[in-house]
Amino acid sequence: MKSYRLYILILCAALALVVLAEVFRTPPVNWNESFSRSDKVPYGAWILYQQLENLFPGEEIEVNDETIYQRLAGDTTEVGTYFLLNDRLDLSGPDTKQLLSFISRGGHAFLAAENFTGPLFDTLGIETSGTFSFMIASEFGGDGDTVQVNFASPALRAEEPYPLYARNGFSYFVLFNEDSSVVLETTASKSLSERKVTFIKVVWGEGAFFLSTTPRAFTNIGLLGSRGIEHAAVVFSYLPSKKVIWDESYKPEDIAGGGGSESSLRYILSREAFRLAWYSLLLGIVLFIVFGARRRQRIIPVVEPPRNTTLDFVETVGRLYHQSGDFRSVADKQITYLLEYVRTHLNLPTHRLDGKFIERVSERSGLPLDRLQQLFGRIEQMQAKRREMSANELLSLNNDIEYFYQNTER
Repeated sequence: MKSYRLYILILCAALALVVLAEVFRTPPVNWNESFSRSDKVPYGAWILYQQLENLFPGEEIEVNDETIYQRLAGDTTEVGTYFLLNDRLDLSGPDTKQLLSFISRGGHAFLAAENFTGPLFDTLGIETSGTFSFMIASEFGGDGDTVQVNFASPALRAEEPYPLYARNGFSYFVLFNEDSSVVLETTASKSLSERKVTFIKVVWGEGAFFLSTTPRAFTNIGLLGSRGIEHAAVVFSYLPSKKVIWDESYKPEDIAGGGGSESSLRYILSREAFRLAWYSLLLGIVLFIVFGARRRQRIIPVVEPPRNTTLDFVETVGRLYHQSGDFRSVADKQITYLLEYVRTHLNLPTHRLDGKFIERVSERSGLPLDRLQQLFGRIEQMQAKRREMSANELLSLNNDIEYFYQNTER
C-alpha cells in the first residue's frame, strides 16, 4: 500500500483542485430559453414578472403550475388575463376547450410564442411562418441581430421603430381571420406590402386573445435591450386591468416534443449547489475507496486451530509400555476399555462373560458370533492365567478388539 501512497495523494490533490476550480470559477452564461419567472438568465422572464404589479396596479398576480385544463375547469365565473410565454405553443384538446370557455365569458389571454400550432389555433384560424434566423432578419427592417417593429395604431406608433433582439430568429403571422382580428404590430419595412404582422388581437366571445410572435422581446435580455421596456409597456397597455394568471406549466422542457430535454446529470451540473454536492460526493467516494482498500489489504494473522493432543498422549503412553515390555498391563487396559464400551453402548452387564453374554453382544452389535467367541474366549484365557504376555499375544488381542470397534453397529 505504501508504494501507491504518492499516487493516491496526487489523485486527491487533483480532485481537490477540480472542486475548488468549479466552486470559484465564474459561471458561464446560460442561454437556455426558459421563459420562467424564476430565471434571471437572458431568456428567463424574471424582470417581466417583477414588473407585473406596476403594469397591473392593484390586481392579483397568481402563479399557475397546473395545466390550463386543471386550472380553469369547474369555474364558470372567473375572468382575468392568462399570461403564457414560450418558444412554441401546441395546446391539447381539453386545454383548448377550457381556454376558449374562459375567453368567451370575458377573460383575456396574452400568448407569446414563435410557433402556434394545435387545435386552439386551428379554431382561431391562426398560422405562423416558422422561425427566420438572424441572417435574414435584415430583410424585415433589421440589422442582423434585431428586427425592427412598430405599432399599427397611429396614436401608438413611435417615430423610430423598436429594435427587438432577434439573433435566435423570429416569426410572423401568415394567416389569421381578418374579420375577428386586429393587427396591432408589424415589422418596420418601408414598403407597406412587405410588412409582416407580429402582434394581433383576436376577439372571441366577450373576451379576446392577444397573440405575439416575438416572445424573446419579453425576456430579460429583450427588456434590457434598447427601448425594450418601452416596447413592452405599449404592448401591455392593450390588456385590460384585471387579475393576472401567470402560467409556469407550459415551458420548453414541459411541452411534448419540445426542446430542453436534458439528462439528470446535465441538470445537476447546471445548478451550482447541485454541482458542488456532486463533486463532493465523488471526492467522498474516492476517499472511501482509498481508506477502505487500505484496511482490507492489512495482513490478517493466521490463527492455528487448537490441536487434539489425545492421540499424542495415547502414543506416548503406548510407547512407554512397549519400551518397558509390560504387555500384560496394556492388555488389561484394553480389556477394561472394551468392557466399558459394552456397558455404555450395548447396555449389557459384564460381570459374567459366558455364552449367553456373548450371544446378546452378537445380537446388539451385529457381529458374527464366532468372532465374538474368539475375542471373549481370548479375554477369558488371559484373565484366568496370571502370567506375562508376549508381544504376539498382545497383537492378536488388539486385532480382535479393533475389529469389534470398527464393525459394531453401535
